[in-house]
Amino acid sequence: MDRLDDILTYRHPDVTAEFLKDKGVKGRDLGLLYLKEITKAFSSIPYENITKIIAAAEGDGISRLRLPEVLYSDHIRFGTGGTCFSMTYFLVSILCDLGFSAYPVLADRPLVPNSHAACIVLIGGRRYLIDPAFMIDEPLLISEERSVYHLAHNSFLIGRKRDVEIDGAQLEYLRGFRGSCIPYWEREEGCYVVATLRPRLKVRYLFSCEPANDFKFLSCWLDSFDWPGMKNISIARPLKDGYMYIRGDLLRIEGGFGRRQERIKDDWVSVIRSVIGLDRRLVERCLEITRRRRYA
Repeated sequence: MDRLDDILTYRHPDVTAEFLKDKGVKGRDLGLLYLKEITKAFSSIPYENITKIIAAAEGDGISRLRLPEVLYSDHIRFGTGGTCFSMTYFLVSILCDLGFSAYPVLADRPLVPNSHAACIVLIGGRRYLIDPAFMIDEPLLISEERSVYHLAHNSFLIGRKRDVEIDGAQLEYLRGFRGSCIPYWEREEGCYVVATLRPRLKVRYLFSCEPANDFKFLSCWLDSFDWPGMKNISIARPLKDGYMYIRGDLLRIEGGFGRRQERIKDDWVSVIRSVIGLDRRLVERCLEITRRRRYA
């Protein structure tokens, strides 16, 4: 099997078995409880784009994709994780290997269509959303009614676009969707909004429940290596009752305890390592690449 065929199958049984063994996940019926156990274990793999920035600089084409074998091996060795495409791909592969009906979906963020990926799982005729990048580490039911889910580190709203109430600031924010001619903005059927509610309502993305075409998913994943956001480090990690987030030189900690925000001024390597525990050499290499890009 060549590399392209390997990507399109979503079948990586060896790394799935290793993941289940390492995380202590025991097999059982393919129901919601088992799915929750898997997704909770998967949430120990952090969201970070440090490895992606390095892969973009040192590889090209399909060789840049961090498939489950590489992603999980690096996680064990260095404490790394991945971004929305690689994490969604890995999670879908685990679930498909176990016999779940799971598939990736593409989502639209302001100004950039198909710029995000998440996972949908079908159980008992119902659809559940899981999103490793936004730390949705429990299956959230996608229903016809607007629903609010309170997770440990944030609260999420999921609803059809037409049913989601937004304030003036959010309306202004969402004009970015319309202005960029994103098709989901104009359609109603099957279009859903995902928003976070802490510390205030903020729409994160629009998505359709339709499975992403395999080649379209692969194309968007490859395109993502050249997006502007790759010029800055981005890291997110859940806390007991909140989350910690780094974007560029901004460090933010939010939760039930309130919000703290500060600029990283000195010793970026130590700060990033304290947040996510990455190997120092990877952080230093990534910082070297981002500085070079910023001033290119």
